[in-house]
Amino acid sequence: MPLMAVIRHPVFLVWLLMFLLAGAYTAWQTRLVTDMSQFLPTGASPLQTVLLEQVRTGAASRLLLLGLDGAPAEQLAAASNHLRGKLEASAHFDLVQNGVEDLAPDAQPVLFRYRYLLNPAVQADYFSVDNLRAALQRQLRILTSSFVQLKQNDVRGDPGSAYLGYLLGLRPQGGPQLSHGVWFGIDGSEALLLARTQAPAFSLEAQQQVMAYLQDLMQQDEMLRPLRLQISGPALFAQQAKSIIAGEVSRISIVTTVVMLLFLALVLRNSTLVFCSALPLLSGILAAVAVVTFVYGSIHGITLAFGVTLVGVAVDYPIHLFAHKRAAESASASLRRIWPTLRLGLITTAMGYLAMLFSDFTGLAQLGVFAIAGLTVAVAVTRWVMPLLVADSWEARWRMPGLKQLTRNYWPLSSGLWLLTAFALWYVLAHGNIWEDDIAALNPEQKTQKVLDSHLRQQLGAPDTRHFLLVQAESEEALLLRCEQLQPKLDAMVDAGVFSHFELISRYLPSAANQRQRQQELPDARRLQQALTEASAGLPFKPGTFEPFVAAVQASRDLPPLNLATFAATPLGRQLSNLVFDYQGQWFSLVPLTQIKDYTALAKDFPPLANDAPVMLLDLKAQSNTLMSHYRDRALWLFALGAGGILLVLVLGLRSFPGALRVFMPVVGSLLVTVMVLLLAGERLSLFHLASLLLVIGIGLDYSLFFQRYQGNAVERNQTLWALVVCAMTTILVFGILAGATTPVLHAIGLTVCVGTLFSFAYAVFGAPASSPSVHQI
Repeated sequence: MPLMAVIRHPVFLVWLLMFLLAGAYTAWQTRLVTDMSQFLPTGASPLQTVLLEQVRTGAASRLLLLGLDGAPAEQLAAASNHLRGKLEASAHFDLVQNGVEDLAPDAQPVLFRYRYLLNPAVQADYFSVDNLRAALQRQLRILTSSFVQLKQNDVRGDPGSAYLGYLLGLRPQGGPQLSHGVWFGIDGSEALLLARTQAPAFSLEAQQQVMAYLQDLMQQDEMLRPLRLQISGPALFAQQAKSIIAGEVSRISIVTTVVMLLFLALVLRNSTLVFCSALPLLSGILAAVAVVTFVYGSIHGITLAFGVTLVGVAVDYPIHLFAHKRAAESASASLRRIWPTLRLGLITTAMGYLAMLFSDFTGLAQLGVFAIAGLTVAVAVTRWVMPLLVADSWEARWRMPGLKQLTRNYWPLSSGLWLLTAFALWYVLAHGNIWEDDIAALNPEQKTQKVLDSHLRQQLGAPDTRHFLLVQAESEEALLLRCEQLQPKLDAMVDAGVFSHFELISRYLPSAANQRQRQQELPDARRLQQALTEASAGLPFKPGTFEPFVAAVQASRDLPPLNLATFAATPLGRQLSNLVFDYQGQWFSLVPLTQIKDYTALAKDFPPLANDAPVMLLDLKAQSNTLMSHYRDRALWLFALGAGGILLVLVLGLRSFPGALRVFMPVVGSLLVTVMVLLLAGERLSLFHLASLLLVIGIGLDYSLFFQRYQGNAVERNQTLWALVVCAMTTILVFGILAGATTPVLHAIGLTVCVGTLFSFAYAVFGAPASSPSVHQI
């Protein structure tokens, strides 16, 4: 058809308009995300939902571990304080610690006023004559000492140092050593800091700004420039994963496009046909991106990378047209001849991906939407737009006598393939656990970064991010009471060597009931003044010196109890949010544990993963793996339902159950052998291998359907062989590139489809018994 006639054709105009609209919508609305949280499941229970929410956005996930080295200790200490000041002044952090014991000005007056309700040492005998006299004598020694200088009003208002005792109790247990007033590592060569970002770890755009700020600060600040800053933490891991994924998506997209164009140019030897073959692919990808963006508001980098590789399938459609076109018929007539097979192949492939739409993983559901939308549009463009562009006089003149001759004597190969299938079935069943349930396996983390993270945690004496005790209650007060009741048991475990240290919210904030109990034990003014008079007898304190002390104790008797809301907007409150949070009316406290030495004893006292227990042992890795296992089992059921739906569609489409089995059984054989090869290659199967096996099913069905067409017709058979060879090679080339990715998800998809395509071709051509033209209705 002449070019102007093509441009004016209504079908072409509709396609062009839709293409431009999809392109404009994609350019303006599409937001590419690369964090792995979309490939984390949602919780199957309220507790699991809480835990996963903490993994995604909790305070612990926002912590960065910082290490400064490259100078003498005095210089590092000064640089640590300087860096802390810079970070606190920036908008990127809500908490920065380096060992300096200084509370924010807005927290100090409140804590000082409540010192007699907060310090656990303040009991009834705290105000006895003997204890008061010992406290006054201690203050005399301190006041005459050259080592410590205290303000006079602190001595007069707090002679027993209740406030100082409370502050000392807030020091982290088992933390790093203090040198020159700041934290240092064990060997004293590294100044250490903890910084918590405002943004969640998986908010990658914000985390990228944080890392850029730290890099600029180290390069531009004169005091910091000579030093080396080492950083670790979940936020950095997520940022590095983004860089790796984004880089691989770009590389794969470019390499795939170049390789595909070169291969098609080599095979088709016609620039017009190369251009035409790209239209279904480009249309499918553009439409799929627009649909995913419309449904989800963004598209994940892995979804896009996987979608781009749909070239391995989408380009099959024009290849089938080119292979089956004859000089005596138009492209429209050729497509009408093979259209029932193309249509049935699309429907069966879409049936497989339909199961993914019900996945609890947003990333997997996106893959399903992308595949269905992209392949549907690619087939539609092939069916109605391509005939306008392919000249009626063009005919494929491909010859492959070797393969043609081989398929005439394929019984030995066919028998060998089904023996291989039986062996694959035995191997898979006998292999044991074939599944990868570790969420950490999804992240492309670098080994050097893991080593650095372990080093900084060891230097800081920080708890690992895997084991916690989880305390749950119906209210804030009930939670604090439960933590207070828990503390003696945890202290005994430390003494018994079960673990080294723990951090508990009740050390910072006693329950309201405990505060009221301490108020009741505070003496009235007359009794306290009498005890002070006796205690200070013979000591060089002027009469009336401790009137502020008496007034403070009397004021404490009427104070309302402190709660978390008092400190919500202060640095102390932000620090406490690492340990306690509420979710949908329930209150939870995480109790970090350091250096667990007897896990068995710990698990005996605190049941792991017991949803109804008030205090339970939480292994985040084990809990995450349990979730992955749960959703993998559910995905297997969806996979099985999808396979059943495909078989049903085949029976209805072919109007023959034996014919449907002839098409379906080669697909089953190729799947079993593909799984066996993956296991032999050292792979453990994840949900993403399952998603890839759905694509293998679609590819295998396409090959099997076409090879079963008119097998009694030698011309059709030769054309189909050519089409399948070219289709298989394009798919193997594309997914072979994807298999080389370092991102585990992309590697899993690429390797699975690459191996699956090879065996899908072998089973379609050699595995199925020759049939009569009884299935010509395909």
